[in-house]
Amino acid sequence: MNTSLAITRNSGLLVPRQAVSPALQQLSVEVLLKIRPARPGSYYLGAEFNQTKGLVPVMCSTARSPIVLATAEYDGADSLLPLAKTAAITASKLDDNRMAVLVVTPSPESWMYSISHQNILLPVQFHQLLPRLQAWQPDGERHGLIVIEDIRQEWGITPEILLALAANPGISLFITTFPEYASSLAHSIQSARIIIGNLTRKHAACVLGSTPLLEQQLSYGQFAVRHQSRWLTFSTATQL
Repeated sequence: MNTSLAITRNSGLLVPRQAVSPALQQLSVEVLLKIRPARPGSYYLGAEFNQTKGLVPVMCSTARSPIVLATAEYDGADSLLPLAKTAAITASKLDDNRMAVLVVTPSPESWMYSISHQNILLPVQFHQLLPRLQAWQPDGERHGLIVIEDIRQEWGITPEILLALAANPGISLFITTFPEYASSLAHSIQSARIIIGNLTRKHAACVLGSTPLLEQQLSYGQFAVRHQSRWLTFSTATQL
């Protein structure tokens, strides 16, 4: 797995916590947008709370993480929507508008007040646009982020299609899905950076493979990602 997360935080051991800090319970995307990334092609995943420094943003570099795959238990899958929205909204508003964002979703109505409606696609529309996306050439430093929410096998968006899109240096993917399908995708796309919400031990083992399991239980809105050989836990924006 690539160590491609760009994080503005002090080094040190991560201390497991069982409850979300009060400072993160109502984390808004506006707070994240006040802190600009150091280089083009980044977007926010959320933030962690540091007792000394307060809110510390967690961001992802599209160049170093061309495919990000996020999953959580299906009975808590609604928590994946704020995570996907946090990535999409911050990508579209940061970076002096150099990041073009497309959202592929089975529920366009969930995104109507988050992303411009012309950038929201049903899976069938994504297939129709696919030839243009595969041939897309970025203009200068412009970059494209495709957010695919709640991807299902029956959509026909195969791992081969995802890998071919991510092979374009101007395109990166942020994908969410339920654990059973995440296991299949993670096996087929071993270069994907994995973000997990609360998972059963069985699902975590299938999704993560040889990666050490996260031992702590995550709350709603909390996620974890491997960074520098350890788990980094963070909260995504819940006010969008």
